[in-house]
Amino acid sequence: MQKLINMDEKQLRIVDLLKNKAAMKQDIADYSESVMDLFREEVINEIADLKKEIKDKRVRLRIDDRGTHEFFFYIGSDVLVFQLHHNIFRLPDENPLWKTDYLKENESNGYFGIINIYNFLAESFERKRYNDAGYLIGRVFINQNNHFVVEGKGQL
Repeated sequence: MQKLINMDEKQLRIVDLLKNKAAMKQDIADYSESVMDLFREEVINEIADLKKEIKDKRVRLRIDDRGTHEFFFYIGSDVLVFQLHHNIFRLPDENPLWKTDYLKENESNGYFGIINIYNFLAESFERKRYNDAGYLIGRVFINQNNHFVVEGKGQL
């Protein structure tokens, strides 16, 4: 009889995890896609504004949309690559954000979708030199409340 009770408790825990944690992660994934769409819209608007002022066709100003999870923003001699990671992550225990009241009050706030932003030389992509170095210049973490944290070197 004890095994049946434990089995039921385990099943209840699995159901609870699926109802709450799995659904929360899906919400975060949806929010993250919305933020990625906002970035894409802002880049398109920025390109349109810049093209009004910069008439020289040799100056790169374009977007290469690769679908829901990636786009390239060509600007001058650089290309900024925006990539939305497909998975949702929990911050590592050693991350200083766990010391904040916001995460202490609700551990679920420590799960995030991530948008990575890389900088490459545009020539590398145009000439298909995919082994050329690029740099991660920022990461945007989006949680279940559509709150975010930006991690990067200096002001972006």
